[in-house]
Amino acid sequence: MGARVFIPDDPLNIKELGIKPPRPGDAWELKLALADLDAELGKKGEMIGALLIVGGPEIVPFHRLPNPLDDPDIDIPSDNPYATRDENYFIPEWPVGRLPGGSDGDPRLLIATLRRITAHHVDLSRETPWYRKIIDWVNRWIRPGRRSQRLSFGYTAAIWQQAAVSVYNEIGEPEDMYISPPCGLVGDSLEDYLDDLDFTGKSHENIPTPIGTFGYFNLHGVVDAVEWFGHRDPLNPSDAPEFPIALRPQDLHAPLSASKVVFLYWSSAKPVMERISRVKTIESALALRFLDTGTLALVGSTCMSYGSIMGSLSAADLLGLAFWRYSQQGFPAGEALRQAKIEMIRRMDKEQGYLDGQDQKTLLSFNLFGDPLAQPLKNIKSRKAVIRSSKPMEHFEIVCDRVPDAATVQVIPDTVLSQVRQIVAQYLPGMSGAPRCIRSGATRVRWS
Repeated sequence: MGARVFIPDDPLNIKELGIKPPRPGDAWELKLALADLDAELGKKGEMIGALLIVGGPEIVPFHRLPNPLDDPDIDIPSDNPYATRDENYFIPEWPVGRLPGGSDGDPRLLIATLRRITAHHVDLSRETPWYRKIIDWVNRWIRPGRRSQRLSFGYTAAIWQQAAVSVYNEIGEPEDMYISPPCGLVGDSLEDYLDDLDFTGKSHENIPTPIGTFGYFNLHGVVDAVEWFGHRDPLNPSDAPEFPIALRPQDLHAPLSASKVVFLYWSSAKPVMERISRVKTIESALALRFLDTGTLALVGSTCMSYGSIMGSLSAADLLGLAFWRYSQQGFPAGEALRQAKIEMIRRMDKEQGYLDGQDQKTLLSFNLFGDPLAQPLKNIKSRKAVIRSSKPMEHFEIVCDRVPDAATVQVIPDTVLSQVRQIVAQYLPGMSGAPRCIRSGATRVRWS
């Protein structure tokens, strides 16, 4: 791939590319500018293959998308629209990654991450020595199987152990997964932990140190806390605390904790970027701490996420399983996430004919922080590249109830439609003139 720098608020850069300058801080106009850029590149036989956003939301804003669920999140911060040419932002057309640098004005984390990404790609471009190829071949012959060739780390709250093990099984042995509790700090209650935290920078013996190429985390988060928490399984009586502290920033040690790719999510309100966008130091956010210790790509939810406790996998668990499967096949991290989202959409479309609220929120809230072209498995034989189609992606039903009988169809007042248009225009300026389809049942309005 070739590369170019796109600086929307630089008149010279915009003029050179032949793009209409977007309004500063307007996420939708930035998205439209990217679509214009892709069209201009198309005239030269090129196209956008991947997008790296340099800077946190205070530099390049998130799209604040409507939340389809009745939960504490007012909206969904997302980079998904930056990955599409049209208004169908559920299906990304190219991989997108974001490099946040914290909000304290100190560029060291950003610069260090850029240098690390550069070194990674320089290393990927080097030809593997002949003797290294022989050693790798012998290792594969002596120790067959994907798991023997790399090390993975898994950590989950006990209440979600069953679903988490199903996801982690794609990259590691289930018996090697850490569970909280029993892992975690000992105390009587969540309030006790928050009052008595030790900020000396020392690790606690009951908190595992993340080590491995791949890191998978399924833990609780709290908006006002730096730490991540476990959750005791109520079906297994125990004297363990209900919400032990499972991981803190000081428990990540470079280079030991430099998992190249991390997938994490929470079932409580712990937005990744809500803290990243306002913290002053890397010690105040675990996601930033991961990047600081050498993580190349981190996939995480920007708001409350949903998964399974037991039984069949759903929402974030399905996305995580597909993400690890594509990562194992050698796809770059951003492309693995893109393919995982597409696979999830197709599966839900086949099984239920539409995407429900949890599906939609999962697709929009999970974003990649770091390098979208990171390839952690350098010597994998089947390493894949990013391949983008020039045709628009196929569309799916986003919200769809069963088609009612004609007698049950309700007439929507013009005043209600006017309010709906105003709400849609606020979130999706490009859809002001889009056709609309009204379906009764739960009386939902779908904009196609």
